Amino acid sequence: MIADSKPSITGMIDGAFVFSYKDSRKDMGQYPMTNGKLDSSRRIAVMSYYFYVPANSPISWNGKALINTSQQVGANMGYSIVGDLRKIGITVEEAISTEQNLRKLMSGRISAYAAQDFTADASLKALGIKQVKKLQPPIKTKDYFLIFSHQFVGDHPDLAKQLWTSIGKHRDQVTEASSHKYVSTSK
Repeated sequence: MIADSKPSITGMIDGAFVFSYKDSRKDMGQYPMTNGKLDSSRRIAVMSYYFYVPANSPISWNGKALINTSQQVGANMGYSIVGDLRKIGITVEEAISTEQNLRKLMSGRISAYAAQDFTADASLKALGIKQVKKLQPPIKTKDYFLIFSHQFVGDHPDLAKQLWTSIGKHRDQVTEASSHKYVSTSK
């Protein structure tokens, strides 16, 4: 969710969210760790990336390769999925926003859009775009975290640990209690 230009959150802010884990982001801040390993039990959420294509597109995804396309795939600038796609040989064209990528998809400037389903699904609905399908299976599913600046963890190590632990302890019940706010039902 952040560009890889290696910005630092040291001293400027105490923490930031939601970030998936990348080694290159360790310089920015600290993730919840246990015995030197990332502690997924203290994540904020789990989110999945999917390919979105025009409803009439012949493109398919078998979980390893995107089939029936020679065009670039759109993705949001700086998102971790960009590197993941490039690792499997997909040419990526980055844009600043979800809306920008969806408009490029609908105009045929990109063949597919790789996005987090939570954001893309909400944007499709808000923009009234119905001629798009989400390909299965997910491209990747990742844990997302609250990260703290190195300075904050250095000054308040116990508080950082307490906050991460509290997130892990209450995450599911908070999500369950508030999820109805994000689901629309037709009557």
